[in-house]
Amino acid sequence: PNISFDASYDKRSLDTDNGARGFFEDLVEREDALIKARLNYSIGAAVISFVYQIRWDPVKDDWTVTSGIESAIQLF
Repeated sequence: PNISFDASYDKRSLDTDNGARGFFEDLVEREDALIKARLNYSIGAAVISFVYQIRWDPVKDDWTVTSGIESAIQLF
């Protein structure tokens, strides 16, 4: 009960006017894509989170992976 998990996929610059690629084709392209996952463990009013993030880097033509730990305290 103290553990939760969430994930997200963020895609920017979608082609909404059905130009060269179209909306759905652009949705799965790796350009401007961000994939993020978070594993949370709550202890009373405190939450400790392990964050894992994958972002497409067009300069390196490869994915950049970062991870880290975050903490938060709920005051009210």
